[in-house]
Amino acid sequence: MKKLFLLSFSLCFVALFSMAQSKLSNSMRLKLLEQSETSIQKANSQESQKVEAFIHFNGDVDLALLERYNVEVHSVFHDLGIVTAYIDLSLVEALAAESSIKEIEASTPMYTRLDQARKIAHVDEIHRGDGSLNNVQYKGKDVVVGVYDVGFQYTHAAFRDPENTANTRIKRVWEQSTKSSKYPVPSGFNYGFELSTQSQIFERQYDARLTDAIGHGSHVAGIAVGGDMDRIYYGAAPQADIVLVSADMTSNASVSDAIKYIFEYATSVGKPAVVNLSMGSHSGPHDGTSTLDRLMDNLQGPGRIIVGSVGNEGEDKFHASRSFSEQDSILKTTIKFLDLSYKYSTIDIWGDVDKDFEYQVVLVQKTNNSLLYASPFYKASVDTSMSIKPVAYHSVVADSIIADAKVSIVAQKNANNNKYNVTVKTYVTKMPNYGYYIGVVIKAKEGTVHMWADDYLSGLSNNNITGWDDGDAVSSMGEIGGTGNRIISVGALVSRAYNSSNPYNYLAGFSSKGPTPDGRVKPDITAPGCYLISAIPNTNRVVKSSTFDEALNFTFNGETQYYAYMQGTSMSSPFAAGVIATWLQADPTLTPERLREVFAKTSIRDEFTGNICPNNDFGYGKINANAGLLYVLGKTTANDIVDAESANSIIVYPNPSAGEVNVGFLGADSNVNVSIYSVDGKLVFSQSIGNVLPGDSEIINLSNVNNGVYIVRVQGENTLQSHRLLISK
Repeated sequence: MKKLFLLSFSLCFVALFSMAQSKLSNSMRLKLLEQSETSIQKANSQESQKVEAFIHFNGDVDLALLERYNVEVHSVFHDLGIVTAYIDLSLVEALAAESSIKEIEASTPMYTRLDQARKIAHVDEIHRGDGSLNNVQYKGKDVVVGVYDVGFQYTHAAFRDPENTANTRIKRVWEQSTKSSKYPVPSGFNYGFELSTQSQIFERQYDARLTDAIGHGSHVAGIAVGGDMDRIYYGAAPQADIVLVSADMTSNASVSDAIKYIFEYATSVGKPAVVNLSMGSHSGPHDGTSTLDRLMDNLQGPGRIIVGSVGNEGEDKFHASRSFSEQDSILKTTIKFLDLSYKYSTIDIWGDVDKDFEYQVVLVQKTNNSLLYASPFYKASVDTSMSIKPVAYHSVVADSIIADAKVSIVAQKNANNNKYNVTVKTYVTKMPNYGYYIGVVIKAKEGTVHMWADDYLSGLSNNNITGWDDGDAVSSMGEIGGTGNRIISVGALVSRAYNSSNPYNYLAGFSSKGPTPDGRVKPDITAPGCYLISAIPNTNRVVKSSTFDEALNFTFNGETQYYAYMQGTSMSSPFAAGVIATWLQADPTLTPERLREVFAKTSIRDEFTGNICPNNDFGYGKINANAGLLYVLGKTTANDIVDAESANSIIVYPNPSAGEVNVGFLGADSNVNVSIYSVDGKLVFSQSIGNVLPGDSEIINLSNVNNGVYIVRVQGENTLQSHRLLISK
């Protein structure tokens, strides 16, 4: 039997101790490290590499300084002293050495988050103008809904004007990742191109980012703003104006540019706006202090709302954490590669504010639980950029390598939050699929450390090795959509029982959960996200892909168009964004803080959400479009909307009533009966309703009842509640 032992390992170490290098983020250090190693291999290359970045200033933004370094500025955020821009990688360290520069942070890539829904969230009533809405329909009219995504078909019937399908409701398009000699660059920006007229939008037909092969952007936009009223699969805000930004998925810096673009358009036409972000990543502190989270917090305010997907990692093992003490001082876990043909991983490790920790990279053999390679323990407080190469050889076959990997490591104290941050990037060039694993060991005696794998190519696991820590899905909310202080983060509930693994009305298993490391509840709210039917591009790449799940095809303007099934918080987020658009129609000054108040007072709570909300599964509960709209309009008060501490709460509104009353149900029940009594105990009205679902409502006509005070009694198998009602005609 062959025995394995470590004959050698190679170590390439580059210390970054200069003042300039200390002002570079870990993401930028990784790019410089990778460039330096590539340059050794390609010494004769004269190509310069540009990188998109957030440039932080100590005080006011100095555009003249950036011009001297040939920086291509995209957006300027004066309030925070931050610029998004392209910069030549060879000039990064020189620019960082300038005294006015606080930090240069490389952008990071992002990934998308992959009929019945309107009923479960009580949307149809506000579209019709039922009850005390007095036939006023709320469909997002005169509200701008922005969608930042990829895979749009601009000519889909879903995006036409329901009152005149010859016209589109798409007012602007910005394709960020494509250059054009035909279409202009959007005003105030210097990359991509803009479509600003209906003829341009129809001529273009599709964005250039259909590389995802599923048409994610069309599906997302259709859920929020689909207006194809000839079919039943229209969205939550079918009369809203639409602004689409085809995303540069390689750069999270482009997100803030897109939001700024959408809000600036809304300002130019004097309308409120809500932006949907159905994407995310796990690179960052997950505590609301990332540069992008801070920028998004700053961009929001009255009539300026951002809604995001909390994430689809609720069942994935990609996170590990430990609160350390003298008695519990070690956290150790191994990388689990999700694609065995491409063993690549990025792990982001974050400590507490000003709390140091040590880290180590190892190569583990499972059979005898031995370390074939172990780096020294390095302090997170020491600014570091290095590459190591764990190599293990056969002891019998000369020069035969059994395991070989390249591990790049960068470490520094993050300037935004004073937390020590270590990023470990691994690429395995040779290693058996089973039995040998790259591991990370953390050592400390105080503080809490969190680590997240990318969950795109890798997770965290003990790989059934005794004494090693398994990964978990705790704090699985993603950066971009799930971590900001002001963003509305949306989880997914099941509105269509497509299969038994996700039963109707439950939280979807994949929906990510909090808490954030700073203790905040995420998501903020849940909305239908499994399975939703919406618009899909009609390109061959999409409709012939293995993931295409058709629900309907039809002919529109002489061409075949499609609706299809998808699931994910990518779907629940635009649903919530569309609902919020209808509320902005009622009150164009809504803020993120006011929206959380609406959620707290009106969200559906039932046997699935539990009695205590907000919680890290459902947030404040399940979004209730009708009750929320009534609250925004002031047609009901907090006292009229029961706090739902029981699993079966009832809403009676409006109160006072002019003769028509809505009885709304926040929980499921059966054999329900509504009785109304005068204060002296006489029965004046009785009606059997039967079975109800969360979000159902019943309109009670009391036009023949005299003015006065009455008692509304609602009784079912699980409900017995009484409400005082004033009739005043």
